[in-house]
Amino acid sequence: LEETGLHIAILPEFKSRSEYTIQGRIEKTVIIYIASTKDTRTVIQPEEIEDYIWLSYDNAYKTLNYENDKAILKKAKAYLTEHSI
Repeated sequence: LEETGLHIAILPEFKSRSEYTIQGRIEKTVIIYIASTKDTRTVIQPEEIEDYIWLSYDNAYKTLNYENDKAILKKAKAYLTEHSI
Protein backbone atom coordinates (compact mmCIF):
# COMPACT_ATOMS: atom_id res chain seq x y z
CA LEU A 1 0.00 0.00 0.00
CA GLU A 2 1.32 3.33 -1.03
CA GLU A 3 0.81 5.14 2.29
CA THR A 4 2.47 2.45 4.43
CA GLY A 5 4.96 0.61 2.26
CA LEU A 6 3.26 -2.68 3.23
CA HIS A 7 2.73 -5.48 0.73
CA ILE A 8 -0.58 -7.09 1.62
CA ALA A 9 -2.87 -9.86 0.47
CA ILE A 10 -6.58 -9.10 0.82
CA LEU A 11 -8.95 -11.97 1.60
CA PRO A 12 -11.82 -10.93 -0.71
CA GLU A 13 -14.21 -13.53 0.71
CA PHE A 14 -14.59 -11.47 3.91
CA LYS A 15 -16.20 -8.08 3.53
CA SER A 16 -18.10 -6.05 6.10
CA ARG A 17 -19.88 -2.76 5.60
CA SER A 18 -20.19 0.05 8.13
CA GLU A 19 -22.39 3.09 7.53
CA TYR A 20 -22.65 6.15 9.72
CA THR A 21 -23.19 9.91 9.68
CA ILE A 22 -20.61 12.48 10.73
CA GLN A 23 -21.77 15.73 12.33
CA GLY A 24 -25.34 14.83 11.41
CA ARG A 25 -24.86 15.65 7.73
CA ILE A 26 -22.03 13.70 6.12
CA GLU A 27 -22.88 10.09 5.27
CA LYS A 28 -19.96 7.65 5.28
CA THR A 29 -19.77 4.08 4.04
CA VAL A 30 -16.73 2.02 4.96
CA ILE A 31 -15.99 -1.41 3.49
CA ILE A 32 -13.72 -3.50 5.71
CA TYR A 33 -11.64 -6.42 4.46
CA ILE A 34 -9.20 -8.79 6.12
CA ALA A 35 -5.65 -8.49 4.85
CA SER A 36 -2.39 -10.21 5.74
CA THR A 37 1.25 -9.28 5.44
CA LYS A 38 4.47 -11.16 6.06
CA ASP A 39 6.48 -8.02 6.78
CA THR A 40 5.28 -5.62 9.49
CA ARG A 41 7.98 -3.01 8.88
CA THR A 42 6.01 0.10 8.06
CA VAL A 43 7.17 3.29 6.40
CA ILE A 44 4.36 5.81 6.67
CA GLN A 45 3.78 8.96 4.67
CA PRO A 46 3.35 11.62 7.39
CA GLU A 47 1.04 13.69 5.21
CA GLU A 48 -1.31 10.69 4.88
CA ILE A 49 -1.04 8.86 8.23
CA GLU A 50 -0.76 10.45 11.65
CA ASP A 51 -0.02 7.28 13.62
CA TYR A 52 -0.40 3.50 13.57
CA ILE A 53 -0.10 0.55 15.91
CA TRP A 54 -0.13 -3.26 15.57
CA LEU A 55 -2.45 -4.86 18.14
CA SER A 56 -3.49 -8.32 19.25
CA TYR A 57 -7.17 -9.17 18.88
CA ASP A 58 -7.88 -8.55 22.58
CA ASN A 59 -6.11 -5.19 22.62
CA ALA A 60 -7.75 -4.14 19.35
CA TYR A 61 -11.17 -5.01 20.81
CA LYS A 62 -10.46 -2.96 23.95
CA THR A 63 -9.30 -0.02 21.83
CA LEU A 64 -12.44 0.17 19.68
CA ASN A 65 -15.07 2.67 20.83
CA TYR A 66 -18.09 1.75 18.74
CA GLU A 67 -20.14 -1.41 19.14
CA ASN A 68 -20.48 -1.80 15.37
CA ASP A 69 -16.67 -1.82 15.01
CA LYS A 70 -16.39 -4.40 17.79
CA ALA A 71 -19.01 -6.56 16.06
CA ILE A 72 -17.05 -6.40 12.78
CA LEU A 73 -13.83 -7.39 14.57
CA LYS A 74 -15.63 -10.37 16.20
CA LYS A 75 -17.01 -11.37 12.80
CA ALA A 76 -13.52 -11.20 11.26
CA LYS A 77 -12.06 -13.32 14.07
CA ALA A 78 -14.82 -15.91 13.63
CA TYR A 79 -14.13 -16.01 9.88
CA LEU A 80 -10.40 -16.54 10.44
CA THR A 81 -11.05 -19.26 13.03
CA GLU A 82 -13.65 -21.02 10.86
CA HIS A 83 -11.27 -21.08 7.89
CA SER A 84 -8.20 -22.00 9.97
CA ILE A 85 -6.38 -18.85 8.90
